[in-house]
Amino acid sequence: MPCCTPGASAARTLAQLQSGPGEGPVSAALEGTRGVLLNKAAEDSRCPACAAALLDEGVSRVLAVPLVLEEGAVAVLGLYSADPKAFTGIVVRGAERNGHHARKALLLARRITSKAQVAQDLEAAMESRTAIDPAVGIIMGQQRCSQDEAFTFLSRAASNRNQKPRTVAAGLEENLNGTGAKTHFET
Repeated sequence: MPCCTPGASAARTLAQLQSGPGEGPVSAALEGTRGVLLNKAAEDSRCPACAAALLDEGVSRVLAVPLVLEEGAVAVLGLYSADPKAFTGIVVRGAERNGHHARKALLLARRITSKAQVAQDLEAAMESRTAIDPAVGIIMGQQRCSQDEAFTFLSRAASNRNQKPRTVAAGLEENLNGTGAKTHFET
């Protein structure tokens, strides 16, 4: 079955046309939980600009299958064709099955990315603490104050200098002993 595969410029054109709400089959699928089938772009009155651009690119049929992810995120499997008989019931059901598998892959990718981000955030927090904790101790010794007061002092100094507390802490340690604290993680 011949199918139109839009080139990079065609894909950009189609994506730009469908970037706003209600601007074509893909956008409509993004807004709902049901697939959208545009069987005759030339006769579709829902989005004349989109239909004209599709036809300019040789696309007369569009099938957009929403992939509902977690936390309100959604993606769309968009299929484009010039063949007037491309999207039969069998093809639509196959696209929905493939969309279901793609959805699972996207969910897994989101979860992996989320876990990796948490790990990076924890590592950054540990590195910050490695610089901040000794600096707080230095301030406590010099100012004869509590840990909370020393941290407040460090935070105010960072705010006054428009720097992050870990940067001010590292500078304090370098001024005191010529080297900053280092974080070491065993892997």
